[in-house]
Amino acid sequence: MKLIGVISFLILFTECTPEKAEQSGIVHTAAVNAVAEFCKARVELSAEKMEKYIADDFYTLNEDGSVRLYDRETGKTMCEWEKVMNSRWTYEILGVNDSIVTVLLKEKNDYFTLLGMGGGVQVSEYTVGSNGKLKYWKSKLFITENSTQGEALSKFRNWLLSRPALNEPTLIRSDGSIIFNGEAAPRMLYWMKEYRKTSDANP
Repeated sequence: MKLIGVISFLILFTECTPEKAEQSGIVHTAAVNAVAEFCKARVELSAEKMEKYIADDFYTLNEDGSVRLYDRETGKTMCEWEKVMNSRWTYEILGVNDSIVTVLLKEKNDYFTLLGMGGGVQVSEYTVGSNGKLKYWKSKLFITENSTQGEALSKFRNWLLSRPALNEPTLIRSDGSIIFNGEAAPRMLYWMKEYRKTSDANP
């Protein structure tokens, strides 16, 4: 599915600094500053810097109302994965309502490109606590320019598991699921490049 109208609008944004947020009419509050610094750390792919701006009990608020605590070790390994995938993040602060800051983010990387998704776009809400640190995060939107992440990853996984005499213990778990961490990333990148050459990736 190609969301041409939405993407045409979203691709216009570029990295937003607090100064740029102020120029665009966003009130330059402590909450905005905290979220902007967190987003800068994301752009740098630095889990250590991101941790400076989140509360000890920082969590994700899911659509069903359940919560999931942020796993710092997972955050670090995902940043390592993103570095190998040449991830490039941009962000723009869309608005602020008291302690709630809404951010538009876009990510381009080899993972999205080689699996034919183009890029990822998300709108997120960050709520900042009285201590000036991010208390929780809620996803309002996540889309890719082409297809969906579930569909594209499933096609790649099926192709990968069909390779004769495949032996990739650092990339594939015993149950057949794909591992996303810094150690697995180089092998994933290799196989995605091979996959991109095939008719499975280019029907």
